[in-house]
Amino acid sequence: MLRAGLIKKSDNNQANYTYFRDRVMFPITDAKGRVIAFGGRIMGDGQPKYLNSPETEIFNKGENLYGLSQAISSIREFDTAILVEGYMDVISLVKAGIPYAVAPLGTALTEKQVMKLWHYTSEPAVCFDNDTAGANAMIKSALRTLPILKAGYSVKFTNVVGAKDPDEFIVARGKEAFLELDKKNLDEILWNYLVSNYRFETPEHKAKFEMEIEALLNNIKDEKVKGYYLGDFKRRLKERIYGKRLYKKDLSNNSVSKVSIKSGVNEAKSLIAYCLLFPEIAKNFVEDYYNYQVLKIELDEINNYLNKVMDILTLKKDISESELKEELEKSNLNHIYTAVSSEIEIITRKFKRKFKDESEKQKLVKQDFGLRLTNYKIFAINKEISMIKSQANNEDFLNDGTLWERYVFLKSEKEKLENLNF
Repeated sequence: MLRAGLIKKSDNNQANYTYFRDRVMFPITDAKGRVIAFGGRIMGDGQPKYLNSPETEIFNKGENLYGLSQAISSIREFDTAILVEGYMDVISLVKAGIPYAVAPLGTALTEKQVMKLWHYTSEPAVCFDNDTAGANAMIKSALRTLPILKAGYSVKFTNVVGAKDPDEFIVARGKEAFLELDKKNLDEILWNYLVSNYRFETPEHKAKFEMEIEALLNNIKDEKVKGYYLGDFKRRLKERIYGKRLYKKDLSNNSVSKVSIKSGVNEAKSLIAYCLLFPEIAKNFVEDYYNYQVLKIELDEINNYLNKVMDILTLKKDISESELKEELEKSNLNHIYTAVSSEIEIITRKFKRKFKDESEKQKLVKQDFGLRLTNYKIFAINKEISMIKSQANNEDFLNDGTLWERYVFLKSEKEKLENLNF
């Protein structure tokens, strides 16, 4: 028992004590399903949250993954794996119908764990907790992956927006919302990590940053992969360096147009009405909404009402029209119904006619909601573009290269949205 790490000697060597006391224990198996260690999750608020068996002759935590033996066949079948932070996250995902979830047995993914997963899928996805520790673990995992990168093999990263961890997200939003989360490529994670603390005002700053790029990417041992990374990152650096000039030129060719606040209010009111009448359908659009949430603009209380309703839909996995009304009443927000009474009446009238079946009605509701949300997104993008243009002559504003990237991104997103068909 001592050699296996299940009991430990006390500091004075007078007695033994249980290593996993006050913890729920989880068996850790190797790829063949043989139990090689245990993990324990604290019952309560103590630390550390997770505790593994000490390393032994048969257990090395940097080489093994929790849940791998049960997930291998599904990883092969779906050609993907989701790496989450803890045992409960794995169990929650599997329970929700995502059988290819596994967890590293430490604070971040190791090279050996990545290579082990590459036996079964070429691009596993990392989804750690949505907190500072999770963010740090994500960066650490990305950096550890560099030396082993090879053609056709990489790691992706995703984030559970609006939840503290995958377990909470799955409980609140369900399987489909989790699978639709945006997955970022390794190069994007690394680039954002590099630029987050750098300034680019002087040639010296730029030269130092280029040296940092080369130092980081020299960790990639595969010469072909390294070459492509260097080329891509240097292209991004040039865009950032010359971005100010291009930015100013592009903005000077575009007059600042006033965005109609009335159109934003109308779309927000319609979205609220759809949420109140069809919450079970609106829930499917919550993630999409948060990606384009309009903050600190002149929509005042209407935008605030929409945020409140969306927050409730995020926290409640299954909610009916009457249950949503109860939740709003509990929060003293039942006056929202008065604020959008006209929109509720219009939508109710529209869907009062007879339908062939319920699925036909739901399809039309989804189309309508999707169209309204797209219009709302376009309004949000136009508002942000207008704000950027209005400050185009502010030097401090222009020196921030991220805004050039944001401006280009917004224009591209707007074009995509305008070309959508419903």
